[in-house]
Amino acid sequence: MVLRVVTFKVDEDFLREIDYYSEQLGLSRSEFIRLAIEKMIESLDVELSRNYVRETMIKTIVY
Repeated sequence: MVLRVVTFKVDEDFLREIDYYSEQLGLSRSEFIRLAIEKMIESLDVELSRNYVRETMIKTIVY
């Protein structure tokens, strides 16, 4: 897997939080951010799947 560099801006307080938690978990800042984004995507996938199932069930009941 080829890793690409992504740059984004955060305020100092948020960066301190990232650094604190990454250190607590023994991760680099990059690893921590990558894992956090992966978890968010997984969470969104689950939520979108639930919404799809819910909408499909409603359509089936209504029609």
